Amino acid sequence: MYTKIFLYLVLLKCCDSLSRQSNIVFQNNGYSNVLLAIHDSVTDETILDKIKDAFTKASSTLFTATKKRAFFKEIVILVPNSWKDGPGITPAAAGQTLQYADIIVSAPLPTHRNFPYTRSYAACGHSGIHIQMLTDVFLHPSKAPVKLSPEKFIVHEWGTFRWGVFNEYPNPGENEFYYSTMFGRADPIRCCIGLLGRAMARFPNGTMSVSACNFVNGPLDPVTGLLNQRCTYYPYPYHNRGFESMMDHQWIKEITHFCDDQTDYKHNKYGHNSEAPNMQNRLCGHRSTMTVIEGTADFRNGLNQPQSISNLVPTFKIVKAARTKRATIYLDDDTLRSNQIADHVISMLPQNTRVLLRHPNQHTGHHLRRRAAKYGDKNIILSKGVKHNTLSALTMKTLNSESSTDHLIVITCNDTAINKQHLRKSNIYFVENGCPGRPNKPYTSLHELSHFIHHYEQGPVYLYHQDISLREGRIFQDSFIVDEYLNGVLSIRVSYDTNPAPRLKLIDSNGKMTNATDVDDKLNVLHFTVDSPEKGKWMITVSTTHSTGQNININVAASSNIANFRHPITLSAKAVQQPYKDVHRIAVFADVRLGHHPMVGLKVTAISQLDGRAYKTDLYDNGSGADIQTRDGIYSRFLPYHQNAHGLKIQVSDSFGNGHILNTSLVFNEDEIDLEERYESIKTPLKHGISRVTMISPDISIPHGNINRTRIPPARIHDLKSRGMNNDKIITLTFTATGDDLDHGRANHYEIMYAHTSQEIFNKRQSLDSLKHVPQSAVINGSLQSPRSPGQHELYRINATKLAPNQNSFAFVIVPVDGEDNKGDMSNLVTAGSRIP
Repeated sequence: MYTKIFLYLVLLKCCDSLSRQSNIVFQNNGYSNVLLAIHDSVTDETILDKIKDAFTKASSTLFTATKKRAFFKEIVILVPNSWKDGPGITPAAAGQTLQYADIIVSAPLPTHRNFPYTRSYAACGHSGIHIQMLTDVFLHPSKAPVKLSPEKFIVHEWGTFRWGVFNEYPNPGENEFYYSTMFGRADPIRCCIGLLGRAMARFPNGTMSVSACNFVNGPLDPVTGLLNQRCTYYPYPYHNRGFESMMDHQWIKEITHFCDDQTDYKHNKYGHNSEAPNMQNRLCGHRSTMTVIEGTADFRNGLNQPQSISNLVPTFKIVKAARTKRATIYLDDDTLRSNQIADHVISMLPQNTRVLLRHPNQHTGHHLRRRAAKYGDKNIILSKGVKHNTLSALTMKTLNSESSTDHLIVITCNDTAINKQHLRKSNIYFVENGCPGRPNKPYTSLHELSHFIHHYEQGPVYLYHQDISLREGRIFQDSFIVDEYLNGVLSIRVSYDTNPAPRLKLIDSNGKMTNATDVDDKLNVLHFTVDSPEKGKWMITVSTTHSTGQNININVAASSNIANFRHPITLSAKAVQQPYKDVHRIAVFADVRLGHHPMVGLKVTAISQLDGRAYKTDLYDNGSGADIQTRDGIYSRFLPYHQNAHGLKIQVSDSFGNGHILNTSLVFNEDEIDLEERYESIKTPLKHGISRVTMISPDISIPHGNINRTRIPPARIHDLKSRGMNNDKIITLTFTATGDDLDHGRANHYEIMYAHTSQEIFNKRQSLDSLKHVPQSAVINGSLQSPRSPGQHELYRINATKLAPNQNSFAFVIVPVDGEDNKGDMSNLVTAGSRIP
């Protein structure tokens, strides 16, 4: 899911998790409560004025780009607690933390790539999680793509973050030219044809050539019918035609608007280039960026219509992060499970946290307080809690007053009347204590809580989680991996329902065995820690002597203290319901990364419950089905048969030894007139493998009668590519197979449709059957009746002579069809052809 990689900004779909909540308010055309957090790594306090200046200009730029429909009205800037106090700086309120920031500004790390890239997981029209910028955007904005216009760069990235629109230039490594059915020749991939420039090629000996890249009448590759792969298109930075698009080389002086479908050549209005094979067209059904933006919740149904606004200067509120972290833990009852969860919550809180523990039983509360001393320097104050039903005693007024602490954590089962999403914005969280029918929910809640209460990549890293029921004389054995990127303390925590305690045995990667554990028979918890654990495979063995058996929960985690810029590999996940026609579908996304580097080649599995049974679904990073971009570290899949998602377990391993870190860097050749950007990728394999696990609670419930497998269509193909047409008029198409039911099972067959212009297909997209179909007799390689399994690579070679002997121009789309004749949506469009004399 890469878009083009940039030097100064990272737009992530995940900071601490894929489900971060934003507090942005959009009303009367103005965005308010936009939270910009300056990371602790930034020490140059002069950047504050430069940020204000850039966003002041960006407000006017955004207003113009959206045709007077949006501007920045209020920006809240969170500065580090290490910065000096100053006039107008106030203490940060609840929810004004790094975890909830919409924009994060951090200093470049010397051992990490110092350029941004755009990540997205939920496809077109969906907002992101946050924007992360490096300080160079404001302090050193001379290089591409900022090029002295940070205000345009901010608007460019806001487009992806807020509205889910994508870049309109080619991805790294892709051919920068395609066959245009409009012109009958090769043309640069660009938003509109008015974006003028020149094409040049750099050869291995260092020479540059313009003549080799003459896309109007120069030489073409006989294999593809396109320009040489070395050709790069350099738009003119000044004196260009047209003023679109902000998603395509926004730094060009004349560009001021997002692209729409209107054309007025007389006034340099060229409109959206719908046939160019860029990410915007591929993922958004060839719709223009402005069409997508106007269809989002910010503008649809007549909201925020254009209006004249005289004052576009945003109000800036400067708040300072608290030096001491605070948390209030509120127990609803004094049950064993509630106390086990409270003990677990206290152990996961950051160091130097001041904790107010409100417990209904003072004796048990004091016991928890004494145990907390083992977890570090947390200052715990015990306060008497209510004895019966916390939530009935706590009014919303009480909750809001307590939310002035950094976190208010309520351990309860009675949360049905509370809007949890709303309260999370005030740092109020609910952790279930083992509600009837949802035995795994406490640990799902704990994993989610860990993401919310910790700073970026500084919380515990969960390696292993398992719930087991063990009978006397039985032994449970499993393994987990401690990888080379874990540098903190390994913690193994086992909770159980009845005494005596089960036996826990650990064997490290060197074969050293240990039985030493911290046993608390009041809380029924075994806790074992290892400083600087050996890297590699660890074995864990649990047995019981209890005559009637025990219910046991095992959690293995490692602290992620960042030392010498060495980040841990992190996992975060999200599940969303995406109603499609009359089919209820759940899409699951898991983001695995090291710092900002994607982890690829891993085995990622989602474990869900249906009718009391556990189902395992492998997630893929292959650009197919629910996954919108290959090799970006975000693994995705639909769960078409899922009934209730009280909790989903996502686990990561390197079963086949293919896992590696993909480190893509941007290299500049500053001796050229036009700054050339080259992308280099380095693969770093894992030495020992990997274990990661997380639990998510999408709170999704589908009525039982709505799962009708016979009506579930194949997923849309959105990565169709054309390798062009060679001199023998052979056209090669490639794509990733989807499935029979969304991205599960095999489709029954493919329908490949074609026309001689792209516009003909767009005009008939509502009646695709009226288009010409590619017959099997014209297919040299590949069988239309035998699709491959989901995620596999498909390649079809088509003899264009058998389609139309006297034609040189073709446009193609594909529709997968299942055994019940359910048809998937039309794929993205691609073209192929040869120059028309």
